[in-house]
Amino acid sequence: VLAGKAQASLCSDEDNQLNGCLLFDDILYSENGANLGSFFSDFKALWGGTFDTTYAFVISSNNDMEVATVHNQYSVYSPTNGNNKFAVAYDGTWWSPTYQNRYGEYDLPTIVFDKPVKPLTIKVANTTYAYLQIMKNDPNVCFAIKVTGYLDGVQTSKMSFNLASYGNVVADWKTVALQRLGSVDKICFTVDWEGTSSEVKAPEEWCPFSFCIDDLQFDKN
Repeated sequence: VLAGKAQASLCSDEDNQLNGCLLFDDILYSENGANLGSFFSDFKALWGGTFDTTYAFVISSNNDMEVATVHNQYSVYSPTNGNNKFAVAYDGTWWSPTYQNRYGEYDLPTIVFDKPVKPLTIKVANTTYAYLQIMKNDPNVCFAIKVTGYLDGVQTSKMSFNLASYGNVVADWKTVALQRLGSVDKICFTVDWEGTSSEVKAPEEWCPFSFCIDDLQFDKN
């Protein structure tokens, strides 16, 4: 797994609320002009203890389809993946729907392009952790991914797709069309859900708001 923790350094910016904390808030991985951001902090100086936290993207090739715990949070639920490399996205801002409590530039799963592009398709999948938790707790939940496009700092488009939808839970990689986003130089991902049909707690209390992406195809303008 490639994550920001290994590249974190002590924040010494007195104007940053994470001053005195280990921090990584930068591009983690780049390929073909697409740059994936990631965020890590131990929050030690802010919260009074060490709370290692990773938001946005990590790069992984883990494919354990059996373990539904935080210790297997970077595995894809896919019988066909093998050892292929992919990105795991985590939306850690679900508890603040207006995103007022963000900690960095890349604490949302964000892809920044070197130049404006027209996204075509992307492969998506559930993490093993999310898939098994959904199946165990409430397979009828609607677990949706929202994609927002930006150009020159202005939001230009949005779309969504489901990884679980009232009994239909994605159990392998699937390809999603992205043409509706149009021309963008940045896209951000967030997780959304709709109410369940059973007497269980809300999904954010038992399901990690994470998912996997791979093979992003786009035309360069």
